[in-house]
Amino acid sequence: RDIVPRFASIPSHFGRGLLLSLVGNEVTDTNNNLAVVNSVEVQNSVVQNIFESVLNNSLYLDVSFSDTSKSVYYFVKPNMNKFSLDSDTVRRLAGEFSVAHKELDDSEGGGQELSIVNSKFEVRILYGSPADVHRDKLLKTFAARAVTRAWAIE
Repeated sequence: RDIVPRFASIPSHFGRGLLLSLVGNEVTDTNNNLAVVNSVEVQNSVVQNIFESVLNNSLYLDVSFSDTSKSVYYFVKPNMNKFSLDSDTVRRLAGEFSVAHKELDDSEGGGQELSIVNSKFEVRILYGSPADVHRDKLLKTFAARAVTRAWAIE
């Protein structure tokens, strides 16, 4: 189907039928972007339903580090109580996505990271620390990568 250029120039990475809205005051508090996810019935609604289940009520981090081949989306759940359930839920995506989790050390903000990856994009859900802690650690990591790339070009 045609994309309305006023709203989007490329198809959604999450697939047709998934609406991601951010609730919060982005201007004054960039760490208060509550993700509200709604899916509509489409041909492959299992993927959309899993993303809806896992991403709803998480906090969206408006940070990105563009790799030449993929977009990366970061979400935060400040406590660990949903990690086990979310981890089990996303395992249902195993045919279409690579799913992995790792423990984050204190230098990365602590907690756990759940990664959902395919050839087009990555979703990383960070658990166990407030959004501002994860945001600060990510920005430091991105700055170090940018410096490394700049030196490589020199």
